[in-house]
Amino acid sequence: MSCPDIMYAYAPQIALDGDRLWGSLGDDHDVFFTIEQTGSSAHFDWLSDLPGTNFSGQAPDGRLYRYLNWYEGYIYNDGEEWYKVPVELPDDLSGYFAFQVRPDGLGQLHAQFHTGQGAGPVQYASLTDGEWSWEQVGVWGGSGPYAGTDAWDRPFYMRFYLSGGQARWLLSLDGESNVPVGTPDADPGFLARPPRPALGGDTPIAVLHRIPGEPLNLLSIVDSDNWSENPIAGTPELPELCDEVFSTTEAACPPCHVQAKGIEFDAYQIVQTSGGQLWGVWVVSNVDFEYVYDIEQLNDTKWKCTADLEQSSPYAETTLVVAELGSEGEIGKTLELPLETVWVDDFARRHVVASAYGDDIAVMIQTDPEDTAAAVRVLRIDTDEI
Repeated sequence: MSCPDIMYAYAPQIALDGDRLWGSLGDDHDVFFTIEQTGSSAHFDWLSDLPGTNFSGQAPDGRLYRYLNWYEGYIYNDGEEWYKVPVELPDDLSGYFAFQVRPDGLGQLHAQFHTGQGAGPVQYASLTDGEWSWEQVGVWGGSGPYAGTDAWDRPFYMRFYLSGGQARWLLSLDGESNVPVGTPDADPGFLARPPRPALGGDTPIAVLHRIPGEPLNLLSIVDSDNWSENPIAGTPELPELCDEVFSTTEAACPPCHVQAKGIEFDAYQIVQTSGGQLWGVWVVSNVDFEYVYDIEQLNDTKWKCTADLEQSSPYAETTLVVAELGSEGEIGKTLELPLETVWVDDFARRHVVASAYGDDIAVMIQTDPEDTAAAVRVLRIDTDEI
């Protein structure tokens, strides 16, 4: 997909149900679509709207749920239409974080919402006999706050926050709160979702993240005192690239050239297929990167160097990798799919989103050919065929 009127897709969205793939470029871009697949044939449709802010959860039968900021309730899809369902919630509901439904492995509805302001309580709600009730599972703060149900039917809450002056994942589970898990000061990474665990299964809570200077690591959590962290082979970090703009005390701006191969900052995801199997998804960028600069004198002792993008070559050859992951980071069957030549910005932050249903995985990858136009590649992958 090429969208020349959009400069950048900051927050793409993707989901699968039994019949179709749903997608959006997010960020109020009003770009929504579906892809229906029957056998080996697929039918693409633009949508006038995809109600809600983002996807929040999925039931075992494939029903998708979305949330809407400032709406006291949730949105679900019946296969053709989206419907709003109001919920009577506390007066101090934090509308920005909304009411995010999380079905468990039996299809029973639960939800996460936030009350109060700032670091207020996070509530985990359950629907029983048509009535919603809730209890506090933690407090808001940090990145990635997530309340859900694990494979053993236990409510849990995770957030990435400071603990003892170090940023790390904090786990609340089985009556224990804010227990640090994982290596301190690693990147937060991504928590495996839908979640749609098979009750009684053995799939741990799983996070795929980067420890600086190391390959991607799989953080697997069974309990607060039973977790492991293991590197994933063949997932090096892409090193720092050239700065697009910088200041210097020298009256010269020599070209900058980097040749490297690795995974850009956020160019990876982790998903669970419906049987609980973990899959890692990442994009390997083979970069041959060169900036040529224009120079501007700012004062007697300082000059500004700005990359001339028309004369530069900030590009990479990319390969999508989809890999079956064991709970200790071991790699099973793997798909490697060459993609197109793509533009790489100086922050090397390529967006990748993924979701799963049944044995299929949906992936959307940012593949901008230049810095002034958005493009994405959308794929649906049958893991049985890998």
